[in-house]
Amino acid sequence: MGLPITKYTLLKAVAEDKDIFYGPSYTQKLNNFRSFKFYGIILHDPTNHQGFHAKLGKEFELLDKLTGENFLFMGLADTPMEWVKKRTYFREYRRVFDQDLPGNRGSDYISEDPSITTLTLTKALNIDYEDLPVILLTDDLRKRRFYVIKTSANTLVEQLSKIGYYCSRTQRPAMMSGPLAFPTPDYPPQVQEHYWEHNSPEKDPAFLTLLKDIDISSGNSIGQIESGLADILSGVLSTLAIKRNALGESWIAKDHLKAFLKAYNCPSPLANPQPDIVSIENKLLALVGLLANISKNPDSDFGFTLHEQCEDESHILIKTFNKVAPSYRELSGKLLHDMDYSPLLICLGKVFEKEFNLSVVHWIRANLGIEMPDYFNKWKNSKENYVLSPSREIVPNPEPVNFNEKQYGKWRAPSIGGSEYIYKSLVHDQKAPEEITDPDLFLDKCRAFRKLRNKTAHEELVSEEDFQNALVTFRYFIDYDKFKQMNMIKAKLKGLLDPNDRKQLSLF
Repeated sequence: MGLPITKYTLLKAVAEDKDIFYGPSYTQKLNNFRSFKFYGIILHDPTNHQGFHAKLGKEFELLDKLTGENFLFMGLADTPMEWVKKRTYFREYRRVFDQDLPGNRGSDYISEDPSITTLTLTKALNIDYEDLPVILLTDDLRKRRFYVIKTSANTLVEQLSKIGYYCSRTQRPAMMSGPLAFPTPDYPPQVQEHYWEHNSPEKDPAFLTLLKDIDISSGNSIGQIESGLADILSGVLSTLAIKRNALGESWIAKDHLKAFLKAYNCPSPLANPQPDIVSIENKLLALVGLLANISKNPDSDFGFTLHEQCEDESHILIKTFNKVAPSYRELSGKLLHDMDYSPLLICLGKVFEKEFNLSVVHWIRANLGIEMPDYFNKWKNSKENYVLSPSREIVPNPEPVNFNEKQYGKWRAPSIGGSEYIYKSLVHDQKAPEEITDPDLFLDKCRAFRKLRNKTAHEELVSEEDFQNALVTFRYFIDYDKFKQMNMIKAKLKGLLDPNDRKQLSLF
């Protein structure tokens, strides 16, 4: 069945493993919510996945029937209005949880910008935005691990139906059933993890068959976060209710932001950093997404504009940056321990990385023999080594750079520093892509920007001076059409240009 969730409080009750509501009727509905065998959270961007969003709204009643009574699916960012308008129709839905009219106790959340909300959720959950739309599948919303199932408008109905059918036949008990699944709310996490591992659905061959059945990509992946799924989701979604509840009053914002950081077991974005740099960067990006929502002046805009052919994620990051940057000093002074410009700088850094990797780095991949557009932003399953080393004139002791590395079943870009040295060697040998004008100056700017951007992934704080220096360099990329030039390379590699306009790649 489906649930038109528009309140974060339900997820908060599950995350805290206790009844935070009042009255026996709410307690019973909360227990009903905890009685499903599996939960599916549908995550997509309503703005950039409009066809999928329309399909989701149109087919809700059908999906509600097909998925049965043992599987519950929900939507985030934002629930289609068709779901909410039909709330009086769903008898079973009211049995699970009676959502009051908007405005009740301030628990309703709503996005000012669904794309920023979606990107914030993906970063908080360590999911790639470019993989959306996805179904997050779990048998217990308190778990830190969950299955990430790629979906589409054409496959959603079949996938959810198969999950519902599996749930109707499996003998596995509902993992969250009962008033409390553990004897006390502070039950040792390691004991909880042992309990979950012992009862893992992967021990059921029928579940493994299901995962293969609903896989429409190169393999479903496992999501891993530092706190429970409901904990992270309620922390993020609670910030979206701030303006409806308290008009962005600073003490309310601080309270919600603290709850979000607590969910990460992290008192500030850079305290006790983990060795996983991607996780640190995602925390910072999630944080700046939350700041974009609680900013008091929604009309403020820093003014950066990317070339139209840049990636969707790049445009959302710049939009987020533009909303936060004008009031960042005030926001961070009230909400964070130290004045640190890492969240803003990582926004710009990830934009440049993504555009550089999908243009210059892919140009190198194509010249190494990786077919484009077949393997654009994809790992090529091959015994060939797609490796290149910088020139010794550039690096005294060069290390080989792998341009076809795989991680979690997907292509993983080389380090930006490694790619930079390869590009510098090509420029030195006059073999670099001709679209990038004044390549030597471009290289100097890339190097300066990379050094500043790398500070965001380490313990050291990014000072205002460092941030201002990074702004100067980023403005160069915009003002001197470097993003446009990188997009010209990207268009060739994606096969978006007429074949007669595409020059043969022949470096080596």
